[in-house]
Order: sequence, then C-alpha cells, then structure tokens
Amino acid sequence: MATVTHNATSDAAGQGFQKVAIAVVHGIGGGDAAYESRRESQPEFVRSLQKSLIERLSQLGVSRADYHQRFVMEPVYWSPILEDRQQGLLTRMQQQSPMNWDTLRKFMVSFISDAIAYQISPHHADARGQNSYQAIHRFCAQTLSRLATAAGPRAPLCMIGHSLGSIVSYNYLLDLQAQFSGNTNTESFLRPSTQHKISEAPIERGETLSLYYTLGSPLALWTLRDRDGGQPIQFPVAQLANHYPALANVAEWVNIYDADDVIGYPLRQVNANFARAVKADLAVNAGSILDNWTPLSHNGYWSNPETVDRIARSLLKVSQTINGR
Repeated sequence: MATVTHNATSDAAGQGFQKVAIAVVHGIGGGDAAYESRRESQPEFVRSLQKSLIERLSQLGVSRADYHQRFVMEPVYWSPILEDRQQGLLTRMQQQSPMNWDTLRKFMVSFISDAIAYQISPHHADARGQNSYQAIHRFCAQTLSRLATAAGPRAPLCMIGHSLGSIVSYNYLLDLQAQFSGNTNTESFLRPSTQHKISEAPIERGETLSLYYTLGSPLALWTLRDRDGGQPIQFPVAQLANHYPALANVAEWVNIYDADDVIGYPLRQVNANFARAVKADLAVNAGSILDNWTPLSHNGYWSNPETVDRIARSLLKVSQTINGR
C-alpha cells in the first residue's frame, strides 16, 4: 500500500488557506473528446460547474484568485472505460437493422449499459483488475490521490456525483468506510488493484468527507436491492471529528433532483436511516428553457442556479470554518 508523501504545512501554499478538495463524478453524457485529446485541461462538466461556482462565489465576496486559493477541483473521469464499447454495439446494431429514436436510444443505451456494466464482479474476476466496477473505482482512488497532493492529505472533501456518478461515488465511499472506517453495515469490495492506489492520507480514505451532493441520482432505485432500503453510508463519517471538530454542524449530504428528471429521485423517503443521513432533498428546475420541462433536464444540473448556490454557500462555509476567515 502507498504511503503519504504530502506535506501538510505546505498544502495551501502562499496564502495560508487550507484548501477544500472537490471531487466530481460524472454520469450520463460525461464524455468529452476535447479533454481526452488534451485540447482542454478539464472535462466539460467540470468546466461548467467550476465556472458557475466562481461566478456565484464572486457574488458572495470571493474573487477568482481567492477561489483558487480556497478550493481545488478534480474529475473522476471514467467515461472511456465503457464509451467505446457502447458506441461499437450501437453501430453494429444499426448496421444490421436501422432503429428509430436515435437520440433517445443513445441516451438509454448509455444509462442502462453503464448501470449493467458497473456491477460488483466475483472476487476472481479481479485477477487482472479488468472488471468495470474495479476499473471505475481505480479512477476514484487516483482522483483522491491527486487532491491529496493539491490540497493536502487532511483536506476537507466535497464529493459531487451526478446520475450514475452518484452511484459510483456512493459505492466507493461505502467501500472506503468498510475498509478503513469500521463500517460494519457493509463489506468492502476494494480489490488489490484498487487498494494499492490508496495511501494513508485521510482524504484518500474518505475520513474528511464534509460535503456530499448527489445530483439527478437513481440511488433510491438502487436501495431496492435491500428489503427495507438498507443502511446508507455513514454521514458524517466518525473520523471527521478527529480532523475537523468544527465541521460537525457544517457537514451536509444534500440530494438534488428535478421533478421532470425520470432518473433522479428523492432519498429521505427511502427509510429512517436515509432520512437521518441526508440533510435535504432539494427540488430544482434544471436545464434550459428548451428542455427543463422534459427528461432531458437530467443533464442540466451543472449550471443550475439553485444547485450551484447550495454548493457554493456550503463550500464557503466549510472554508471559512476551517480557516477562520
């Protein structure tokens, strides 16, 4: 297992700020050819969210320069794992027998095949670490490692997951808690191919999770696997108090959904356990004027004013709490 090589005293170099680390996990439609070809330094969903956050925080008195001193954002960009396979399958099907509703069909193939492919495989299937569940979780581990370097090993963590990305982030946090935090309500499915990418840094083990936002999440449907909805992740995780006692009253898990989004659902109604863990189910009107009344609103959360405002205010509160300014 890797060891910590970060210097906590230089994590927020120059300005004396302990940065807040933001990990963003995409869902449907997260692929970005410009990012993959390195024409852009970040995928479009991160560019859109970060632009919106900077604009909103500037209205709250945080300059662009101050934003970059307080926060650092990194994507969990897992699209390439499944994207080529999906496109190849669609192409073969269309060549054999043309099908109607191309746009909707691509949307459904993307979501359903992602959900099917992202399943926990038998232990022996990870002999070379090739199954999709482990491959996607290795991207999660790599992102938290980058954030540990950029923000520090004890940086407060904000996790944002959209669509299937909310399931990815949720399962990864469950795995971390079972592996490192003594959560006995679940078992860890982390395999050696993923574990060796996780250092002893608290942020990489999920110990500093302070803010969690699930956007357009089908997690409520995932809970049907358990008869009574089961136990959610521990939130806030117990170790947070060891690192940042003052964040006990600031930490929040907020689930954000649009009533027109047939993939996103409220969470607090799942059972009493989720009602305790999830601070709020926030209903918003995502998307543009052309699609905010349709299921296509599912991809409109990144720049939605209500979503951005909630995240921006909470990020600023966490930053001000840990830095005293």
